[in-house]
Amino acid sequence: MFSFIKRFKWVLTLFLAINYLLTPGILKAVLYDQDLAAADKAFASKDEAKAKALYEKAAKEGSAEAHFALGYKFVLPDGEGLFHYVEAAKMGHAEALSYAIERLVFRADSLRRADPQKALALYDTAKKVNPNLKLFDEEGTVEILKRCAEPKGFDADVFIKKYGISKDEDSGYGIWELAEEASRGGRFGKPDPELVLNLVIRGSQVPAELGAAIKVVYANWKKGVVAPFDLCDYITSGMGQGYCAFREEKKAEAKRIARENAIIEKWPKDQQTAYGLLKTAADDFFITRSRNEVDLSGTGRAAFEIEEEDLLKKDFQKAISRFEKGKFPKFTSKDFKKSDFDLNDLYSRIMKLKDLQYGTVTPEEVKTVQLKWVPYREAWVKFGSLRYPSVSGDSWRTWLTKARMKQLEDLGSVLKRTANGAGKTASFYNPTSVAVDASGNVYVADMGNALIRKITPDGLVTTLAGGGSGHHTDGTGSDASFWNPWGIAVDKSGNVYVADSANYIVRKITREGLVTTLAGQSEVKGTKDGPVNTALFQNPLDVAVDPSGVVYVSDGGMIRKITTKGMVTTFPGSGGFEDYKYKPGTGQTTYYACNVAVDSFGNIYSSDGIFQIYKITPVGVVKTFAGSAGVTGTTDGLGTHASFNYPSEIAVDLSGNIYVADSENNKIRKIAPTGLVITLAGSGAKGFSDGKGDEATFYRPRGIAVDKVGNVYVADCNNLIRKITADGVVTTLAGSPNP
Repeated sequence: MFSFIKRFKWVLTLFLAINYLLTPGILKAVLYDQDLAAADKAFASKDEAKAKALYEKAAKEGSAEAHFALGYKFVLPDGEGLFHYVEAAKMGHAEALSYAIERLVFRADSLRRADPQKALALYDTAKKVNPNLKLFDEEGTVEILKRCAEPKGFDADVFIKKYGISKDEDSGYGIWELAEEASRGGRFGKPDPELVLNLVIRGSQVPAELGAAIKVVYANWKKGVVAPFDLCDYITSGMGQGYCAFREEKKAEAKRIARENAIIEKWPKDQQTAYGLLKTAADDFFITRSRNEVDLSGTGRAAFEIEEEDLLKKDFQKAISRFEKGKFPKFTSKDFKKSDFDLNDLYSRIMKLKDLQYGTVTPEEVKTVQLKWVPYREAWVKFGSLRYPSVSGDSWRTWLTKARMKQLEDLGSVLKRTANGAGKTASFYNPTSVAVDASGNVYVADMGNALIRKITPDGLVTTLAGGGSGHHTDGTGSDASFWNPWGIAVDKSGNVYVADSANYIVRKITREGLVTTLAGQSEVKGTKDGPVNTALFQNPLDVAVDPSGVVYVSDGGMIRKITTKGMVTTFPGSGGFEDYKYKPGTGQTTYYACNVAVDSFGNIYSSDGIFQIYKITPVGVVKTFAGSAGVTGTTDGLGTHASFNYPSEIAVDLSGNIYVADSENNKIRKIAPTGLVITLAGSGAKGFSDGKGDEATFYRPRGIAVDKVGNVYVADCNNLIRKITADGVVTTLAGSPNP
């Protein structure tokens, strides 16, 4: 009897299991989970063809994760990738919803693809399926979606055909240029606020820029206000800055040509010919210099290159105007001999430097520019001998040689920027980060010199490590070498940690100056977790260390963790978008970590590098601590009511106060544990004046650290290390400002 009952229970259990599997959708889910697991394994093994086929199979079986994987992991035609994001979003997949909304609105950049009504409907569907779904800054995201979806009836195909819109006008910032035209009339007839709004909605490339622009043009549409739209009023991205700089340069060039023609039209033919040859050589030199000797990197570099070229052209035209008034350079052959010797000496020293000891400018790039400068100088001499015969050739050469010397010195003096010594007798070149130990010693990542410097409490500067041969050499003191050491931290025992960015590694320096590689593989780029000797980093920019000795690294937007047992892991959700701009988030909170700091309780603080300061608790809960997505500014206030402008580095004191190097605001900000943001020091003007509070000035402060008694230390782009007392008195601890 007992055996019969046992057998009956077993049969009943089997029946119920089979019945469960045959329930609609259950068997399918089991099958696509198997296919999904196999696809993930194939993708990890780099068998992308097999992985794609398995993902496609799982997607057909109803897997949201498979749809998302197809859109995210593979390069697909734009419409196909969007299709997979949309399908996954319909099933409540948070991350897919984020990417779909981006393509439909926030980064649409297309008259035809943009579809705010579809994006809003997709959001509603996803929320019904998955009520727990959360977007980063969901309230702000939905508000923008609703505003974008409100105007109806825009037919992209009809618009393109009617007005003959070209491909160039339907990409880049071309659509926003159409909005500018629509706000003024142009080919579209009477200025139309609704058309302006529709075009702004469809032309977005950067979410923050869209948010700022929509706020204004939507209000104009609702009120029926006709107002000129200027796209450059809303630009925050480096890409956009380059675009606007190019537009301004075109306008400036037209004005320069008009002024130039007014000057030279009365000159004799031979002088006009010589001037034409000079202009050709000048343009060649100006372009080459702006492309090779602008000491910056990132998406904003294009804007700075255009700025530099424009400045060179302005100086050239000013010189012609000055000479036309008889104000000539007055130098002798002896002057030329000395200046030529000085330039050759400086140039030869530069050629002996290792790459990137001039920041982001290499000796090879300087050589490229120099080869263009020599014919430019001689073209000046030939033109000057015809147009201004009273001026000797050596006088022209001296004037131009001195100008070239200044250009090279401005990149970073080979002779003067590595000096050790007390206070202002010491020098730095492009210091990017500072840290302070328990004894009050300050450590500086002297990035431009590829050195790690130490400053004692009384201001004596020495070199702790760096200066050895090659880009990556472990060793003691000057036998070691670094390549763009960017971030720096110090632990309670006095060991220093360095984010050696161009080597893609993290270094450790003992108190005695012994340099070793803590984690990563030199000059091997990647995002691999695991043991420290096999792990890979892609762009380590900042480091922090907690009281237990765990090291945290901001690495290409991610936060990486190096445990005391020698393992590297990545924080979930970090590195959640590709640039420093606002991005609609996902169900799993995503964020871009541009920097990193840690307090005594294990809370981590970071920023997106432009707008917001984040707090990440020890259990991984992420929230915006201060600042607001898409809003730059200098407003003090509580939490998200405050604003920042490119916060570069963060430090935290023993009481939980946060200090921020607010780079583009030229200010140092302080955030209380309650989230209240105030300005500790800096007027906002660029400079290097000491003083209390807003009497002081900074120039793009980058690095920041705080000691145990509340003194704050700042690495300033003036090549200075500044000190701020707890009550806001700013002094210069070490270094001399840019020449």
